[in-house]
Amino acid sequence: MPKKKCSDIDALLGQNMSFYRKALGFTQQEMADKLHINRTTYTKYELSLAEPSIDFIRKISQILGVDYNMLLGYTPVYKLSDVQREPDSDITQTPNELRMLELFREMDVKKQRSLIDFLEADKTAD
Repeated sequence: MPKKKCSDIDALLGQNMSFYRKALGFTQQEMADKLHINRTTYTKYELSLAEPSIDFIRKISQILGVDYNMLLGYTPVYKLSDVQREPDSDITQTPNELRMLELFREMDVKKQRSLIDFLEADKTAD
């Protein structure tokens, strides 16, 4: 008997988990290790053969550095080249940069686009 697939939301969650994991260069085993679960269990989440709990979704989003809404598909998935893992070098972020990122992630997609358009227009005005 074939295994039952999860709902459409769970399928999108699995696809997004896989997308962001690969974008950051993590293997399924690395993700499983970070979550303290078996790799097979993690793989089932990505294949939508099992449903992670909300606590796991929160942990996964923290590891991947994305809002959990992005994992659930409430904001668009970007091209692989748009997502980058911070290098292990001494790159630091100022408190203002961190706050901007925090606020940006809380915005809906239209507001994000408007802010980007504003910043790009301001940059070209100089």
